[in-house]
Amino acid sequence: MKHYLAFHTVFILNENIKWLEEFIIYYKHIGFDHFYLYDNEGSNGGDGTQIHNKYNFPITTISTEQDKLDLQKILLKYNDCITYIKWQPMFNDIIIYGQTQSINDCLIKYGCDNEWIAFFDFDEFIYSATHDNFNLSNYLKSLSLNISCVKLIQKKFLDRFLTTETFITQEYKCISENTIDTTNWSPKNIVRCKDVVHVSYIHEIIVKTETYTPDINILRFNHYNFNKKQSEWMKGYYNRDNDYEYVLDSEDYGMKQYEHLFVNN
Repeated sequence: MKHYLAFHTVFILNENIKWLEEFIIYYKHIGFDHFYLYDNEGSNGGDGTQIHNKYNFPITTISTEQDKLDLQKILLKYNDCITYIKWQPMFNDIIIYGQTQSINDCLIKYGCDNEWIAFFDFDEFIYSATHDNFNLSNYLKSLSLNISCVKLIQKKFLDRFLTTETFITQEYKCISENTIDTTNWSPKNIVRCKDVVHVSYIHEIIVKTETYTPDINILRFNHYNFNKKQSEWMKGYYNRDNDYEYVLDSEDYGMKQYEHLFVNN
């Protein structure tokens, strides 16, 4: 059976298990048929002793027994739409992240099983501000057949590790689009599998025909990763003075329409 729209991601289980089911529920609701979950346990150091992620939030790259139990429950519950892959590529006897390699692995092994695949992370939620009850599969079907890649830009929301909300999608604090322009800042791609020519890295995938970037209000991804370290990085990216501080200056309640999805799960 060929899927129309699938999702690929590489992840550390301990860092993501808390929100994994929310992620699957949401993406199934907006039109995804299948998920390729590349479990990268033990990466970035090889010995599994890491206790912080790149934003300095505590994690471990080795799953706890509870992590594994929670994962198995989710895999069993959603077994009809998940392909789980243990992803532990090696370099100099160390397990590496290998994100670009995993994208190529997914396209080679599973590309023929899917019309489109989206390459995103677990803290990123595709969203349309102009369409209620948005369905991404229907949106892709409405596009010209000359379009082989839809490139999305991001809107910044409070980091999921800092939210007090139970669900990431119900965190509304954000940075206004009038404050920062994220047009060229780490976009993500949804590609028509048969038209992929070359994967430079997750932010740049070359396709045979056209790449289309919708207006941020028509289609974007909400990125729940704004924190102190990111704020410092943004100052350099936007050439701001050291005394300037980026803050969450707005609230966006668009995702509130989806809160009912998670009540009984």
